[in-house]
This record gives sequence, structure tokens and C-alpha cells, in this order.
Amino acid sequence: MSSKEIAHSIIDQFDEVELQRFIARYGQAIAHSSPDASDVSRLAPASDDLEERRAAFAELEALCRPLPDLDEKAEIAAYWEEKHGK
Repeated sequence: MSSKEIAHSIIDQFDEVELQRFIARYGQAIAHSSPDASDVSRLAPASDDLEERRAAFAELEALCRPLPDLDEKAEIAAYWEEKHGK
């Protein structure tokens, strides 16, 4: 399955509200990453409402997860020992 087919299958699972949120979050990034992309600003108008922006930021912050503290050298050593023995 190609990347485009996977992306289409994921987006097809979105309802209308989820699709609008997706466009609002990633539409601007898509426009900047692709020089020939059409203007996506017409799809999700920017909001000047400070409360709405704060709520969106809070929603994004809620998605952040703390990274576990890892001892990389110990992890590599354990993997090496498991794979190759002493």
C-alpha cells in the first residue's frame, strides 16, 4: 500500500469536525512544505479570538508526553550482550 493510499484511508475515517481540525492544524504546514500547493488558508480561516487560540494551544499541549529518562549506553550494552553474548 502506498503512502498516499494509507493517508487517504486515515483521512476517510475522519468525521467532518475531525477533518476541519486536521486542516486547521496541518494545512499551513502543508502549504509551506510544498511550493506548488494550493492556498489552504481559504479552507480554515485564521481566528483572531484569543480564547480560541489558547484553547487550541492547550489541546496541543495535552498531546505532549514526557520522554522517559534513558541511559543510552546501558541500553546499547544490554542489547549488544543479548545479541552477541559477552
